[in-house]
Amino acid sequence: MNSIKNASGATLRIAGFSGTVTIKDGSARDVRPSVNLLLHDGYTVSTAAGASAYVSLDGKNVVKLDASGKASVEKSGSSLKLNLVSGTMYSGLDAKELSHVQTSNSATGVRG
Repeated sequence: MNSIKNASGATLRIAGFSGTVTIKDGSARDVRPSVNLLLHDGYTVSTAAGASAYVSLDGKNVVKLDASGKASVEKSGSSLKLNLVSGTMYSGLDAKELSHVQTSNSATGVRG
């Protein structure tokens, strides 16, 4: 996996997560994290210590927001851009490689 500062795609979705992940919409209101949650312009995704979030880009590639990280979503032309605000974000995951993510209260399978 490669460390990155941003990633983009026409659609960004939560592909999986583990630990405490906080998502806020463009009005800073809490949004309950869930697999396949569509991320929109103005959203932020934050991970607590020991947590991680996986974001699918157009259902093909996946980026990982590592522990104690924060990323924001902004519209960039006809695409959405996921920008690293703090922490570490990794690329190099194919959606097919992300087959099992353990959450704090359930196990989730993700198809690529």
